[in-house]
Amino acid sequence: MSADQHDRFQDDIGAYLLSALEPAEQAAFEGHLATCPECRAEVEELRVAADALPRSVEPFAAPPSLKRSLMAAVREDARPARRPLFERLFGGIRPQFALAGAAAILFVAVLVGTQVGGGGNGKRVVAAVVDRSRVPDATATLTLGKGAGQLRVTGMPHPRAGQVYEIWLKRGDQVQPGPLFNTDRSGNGTGAIPDDLGGVDAVLVTREKTGGAMKPSEAPIISARIS
Repeated sequence: MSADQHDRFQDDIGAYLLSALEPAEQAAFEGHLATCPECRAEVEELRVAADALPRSVEPFAAPPSLKRSLMAAVREDARPARRPLFERLFGGIRPQFALAGAAAILFVAVLVGTQVGGGGNGKRVVAAVVDRSRVPDATATLTLGKGAGQLRVTGMPHPRAGQVYEIWLKRGDQVQPGPLFNTDRSGNGTGAIPDDLGGVDAVLVTREKTGGAMKPSEAPIISARIS
């Protein structure tokens, strides 16, 4: 494959993660992805940010021009130098939507940084129960403090293509969708839980389609009881 062909597929990564490719384009891209370690690595690098968006900003009705502007951007000639992460994710989106996406990623990053760097005063660590039949090597702990929490996992398999881990907050018989998270190649991952945990009985984790779900599609693979 020529360098020009590779560059064209590399420019399709942002559109692929946003599900903006036409069916034929998606099939061609996935065929390239199966043979290109560089593009696979970049997809995984950007997937965490892309997966964070649905849970981080208020939904809005996208204008019809959104897909057209995105597709026009990703078809531009490749530049000599790699473009910054922000431009690769949001270069084809109008400024107001790009700012919303950037704010969402910054919001998630601040939450994670705050939870990791905070002091130990008033915090409680809960050992989660893991379904060994599905994730035999995984461990998980939930750190609670000041109405929020942070779920840390180790030994968790990286989600399959098209999947992501989703956190759920269980209050009585009600299960509320929470943040999405991924794991790295070592099986480590962190899910920040910014919601008010008042009245939450347990924090659960399931495997869902990329973008998340409104109801769990399977029994939890991780359960951490709070009360």
